Amino acid sequence: VVAASAPSSSSPAAAAAAAPSSPSGSQGRIKASNFPASTLQIGTWKKVARHEGELIAKCYYAKKKLVWEILENGVKKKIEINWADITGLNYSTPRNRSAYLEIELARPPVFCVESDPQPRRHTMWHKCQDFTLDAQASRCKPHRLFFAPGVLNKHIDRLFKCDARLAQIYKQNL
Repeated sequence: VVAASAPSSSSPAAAAAAAPSSPSGSQGRIKASNFPASTLQIGTWKKVARHEGELIAKCYYAKKKLVWEILENGVKKKIEINWADITGLNYSTPRNRSAYLEIELARPPVFCVESDPQPRRHTMWHKCQDFTLDAQASRCKPHRLFFAPGVLNKHIDRLFKCDARLAQIYKQNL
């Protein structure tokens, strides 16, 4: 297990681009990150978390996936994105203000719904149709998430350290 290093004074994108990587593109096995989001917007469809745990962003470094997990009426749904499908990436982490992450996709993500939900048990998933309003997540390429101040910072740093291509995509947008 590799611990994330403290952020340097240079940008995370520059640090990731300069960092050596293994043949698989990662720097060892980093534990998955789960972090709460306040809002997810795809096209005109929007999910606003009213309670903690209703909207969680997850980053699976070993699987090279981002996941938006939504809890609605006691059932979890998720949108799963392969890092290889990300063609655009931008973010902002202003001090003492909401942060955002915006990604642009080359192809539609995978949609899943929890099957047989049971508290404190491992979640079992099965693929489903796009559950966003008018299936917008299958057509609209940008996904924008908003976070409380300070929540996104360390996760975006880790993402860039694990995938130099995503760091490069971000740098191209500057």
